[in-house]
Amino acid sequence: MYKNNKPTLRDIARALDLTVPTVSKALRNYDEISDKTKESVVALAEAWNYEPNAMALKLRTKKTMVLGVLVSQISNLFYESFLSALEEYARSEGYTLMILQSFGAPKEEFKNLEILKRNDVDAVFVSLSSKSCYISEFIQLHEMGTPIIYFNNVPKIEHCIKITFDGVKIGQMAARAMIINERKKILSVFLNSDSVEASDIRLQAFEEKLKKEAPLTTLKVERCRNLEDVEQLIASIFRKNKESYDAVFCLNDTALIGTIYAFKKLDVDFQKVSVLSVSNGLVPSLFNPLITYIETNGYKLGKRSFERFLDYQNGNTAYSNDKMDVCLKGDRYKMVVC
Repeated sequence: MYKNNKPTLRDIARALDLTVPTVSKALRNYDEISDKTKESVVALAEAWNYEPNAMALKLRTKKTMVLGVLVSQISNLFYESFLSALEEYARSEGYTLMILQSFGAPKEEFKNLEILKRNDVDAVFVSLSSKSCYISEFIQLHEMGTPIIYFNNVPKIEHCIKITFDGVKIGQMAARAMIINERKKILSVFLNSDSVEASDIRLQAFEEKLKKEAPLTTLKVERCRNLEDVEQLIASIFRKNKESYDAVFCLNDTALIGTIYAFKKLDVDFQKVSVLSVSNGLVPSLFNPLITYIETNGYKLGKRSFERFLDYQNGNTAYSNDKMDVCLKGDRYKMVVC
């Protein structure tokens, strides 16, 4: 039996009459160590709850039971709900999460991927930064047997596993709401941190439907870096003329919050300027009446992403591009205004 509160390699070696290097190599699955010795070392290490015991578990099950998650920033309502679902369902199957943030920096994203590789995670769930330039590293890891599941901000490549929302439907649904409410001058706001591909798909579908069914409608698209930028942009536009636009289409919650902040300060007449947002749902619900929004539910996406991982584990390793359905919250035939 070991003497200290936690067993050491020396304790295991002494108990099995082995050398410390032999025990260390056995736990790291060196080929020069016999299977019988490995089994003895792993069995005792697990019985004594030797740490790090993830290595011992790896030898027996070929799994670490750890899932890697890469996101730009955790302090985001969408990612918070995604992670909540992913952790809930992962925990129910005995997995734990290793969550790393890139803060939108491609180099940090690459460093984080290297950390996950060193920890032998069983899969990587990643929402790419908008300027991600290390796709080949993800592809290589997937080809080596570690599934990469892209969600929300996904790459343009086809040969991968992607789970996102139906961008075309989002754009068309938003355009339909504007047309029904007879909005003629529309400002669309999104952030540079948004997935460029996802935003482009949504905006393209939005613009195409407007051109087809309401050709006299004008559309202005603005990119912002952060919440402060959104607020300053909206303030500068509507301070000059409160009737510059009769609708604002916000492509995420940050754009929505910045827009409402500016409107409140300027005392914009919400009966004249409608607001429509793509949202996880919490922010629009804080206003009365409810701001109309197209729901992109992070919790549902997290649940589906984990289900896809289980499918992979059960043999469905084929590439796929799952597009989750979306819905408009509020009166489908009349856009709710603030």
